[in-house]
Amino acid sequence: MQTSLAARILEFIDNVRRDPYATVAQKIDDFQQITALRLDEQTTAEPIAAMTDEQWALIRAETLRLLENVMQDSIRESEVTSILERLPNQVSLRFDSRDVAIIVDIVSDLIRPNRTLNAASTQAAREAAAQAVPEQISSFQRGQIVVELRHETGASGCRGARTTWPASAARSALSDCDARRHRVADGAGDVRHVFGPLA
Repeated sequence: MQTSLAARILEFIDNVRRDPYATVAQKIDDFQQITALRLDEQTTAEPIAAMTDEQWALIRAETLRLLENVMQDSIRESEVTSILERLPNQVSLRFDSRDVAIIVDIVSDLIRPNRTLNAASTQAAREAAAQAVPEQISSFQRGQIVVELRHETGASGCRGARTTWPASAARSALSDCDARRHRVADGAGDVRHVFGPLA
């Protein structure tokens, strides 16, 4: 979308530059009518109106190349400022500081976020993933070992020696290892315990 807009803007600038009857001042005024851009008159509009066709052809091509290169990546709203700050360093080294300023002035007005966060969809996906974890029902006798923890660095993030735990201590042990959800009975009978992925 932005590259198509840039192509139309540059074509308009081409037409204004080719007008044999317009003065430089009139061409500058025409450039200022481009609503999608906020061209600096001295830095950008005037040099574009006065430069040779060869110079403008090079700047025109680099402007499109730079915009396409930037917009092909994912851009969030929070990233726009840092991207704009890096633009001068992404212009080809063949251009001097004046030309770089012109290219950056045009491109910076055309960069837009192309990735947005859909909070509702994200939350729905999280809830669906949580519901997809099946519950497991097991039976245990009073005093039976129900949890065996390997206290070492691993998926659980625990450290230390290997340890076994009776049912009465399982709850606090699991809490220490950041188990997301668990219910362990301290007595006999059926126990419903649910383990989700660690955060």
